[in-house]
Amino acid sequence: VSSFFLCTPPGAVTIKFMSAGDERVITRRMVATVLYEGGWERRPRVVDIGMNDGLLTLAAAANGARVIAYDIAPSCFPFVSTSIARSSLLQSVTLRNMGLSNSTQSLSVQTTTCNPIGMLEQSSAKRGPVRKVPVRTMDDELLPLVQSGHGEISMLKIDAEGAEIRIFAGGLKAIGTGRIRQIIVEVNTRYWPRLFTT
Repeated sequence: VSSFFLCTPPGAVTIKFMSAGDERVITRRMVATVLYEGGWERRPRVVDIGMNDGLLTLAAAANGARVIAYDIAPSCFPFVSTSIARSSLLQSVTLRNMGLSNSTQSLSVQTTTCNPIGMLEQSSAKRGPVRKVPVRTMDDELLPLVQSGHGEISMLKIDAEGAEIRIFAGGLKAIGTGRIRQIIVEVNTRYWPRLFTT
């Protein structure tokens, strides 16, 4: 079982799901409630880390949000790019093929699957070709955004299949600005050993 934590001061609400179908219902609910409750700006900004098939990215953009979507898997982008173009959302979405972690580096990632599990170089020897993908910290990416007068980030979603601890460690300054209104993170400890997280 995976858990989503919706972090809003002073507490947190936990949403649990068991299957991919449940996750899609929760994502629609997130978009409907998180973006427009609380009197936020007319065009909220959403950062989607671990975009995968683009479900949250597309739903948020279709609801008027400006979205920056990250995924480390190169193979996720053709489908999402096509969906964005067909939905006339090109002006609302920025796609970034990169990983986020607690340090800057590059990783070899499979190019044949959008499945985030087992894509890193250590486990992809039997699974086909790989490509080097840049990895930056969340602070590198988001601090300039929140400090440059572009407004708040209404929602930050992290679904990184075990890498969430490293992503948080690399984003403490951005989170500490108080300009990220809500954080939704999947905590999936099952994959922590595989990604060398303790």
